[in-house]
Amino acid sequence: MIWRGLRNSGGEKGIMEKEIDPGILDDLKEVGRFYLLHQRFKEAIESLKKADESSDVPDPEIYYLLGMAYESIRNYEEARNYYEKALQYDKDFALAKERLEKIVGK
Repeated sequence: MIWRGLRNSGGEKGIMEKEIDPGILDDLKEVGRFYLLHQRFKEAIESLKKADESSDVPDPEIYYLLGMAYESIRNYEEARNYYEKALQYDKDFALAKERLEKIVGK
């Protein structure tokens, strides 16, 4: 179902947003996580940003995963921004704190 929605959207943001239902948010995160694990960072970022845009509430896990993707392509400034955003919504997010500490100063 998610793939049909992505394929039919033609890459148009407005169409994609209209097709997403609440159950697909988790699918978008899983697709982003899959791409991240398979070192397909551009695709991971695209999927995770769509998940973020589709969410009605901020999701610290999405921000953490985006931070990981940006860190993996050595865009430390964006990675730091997303780790900080994850911590803004979940101050006890240990993994985000750990990654942020590792990239500070890079």
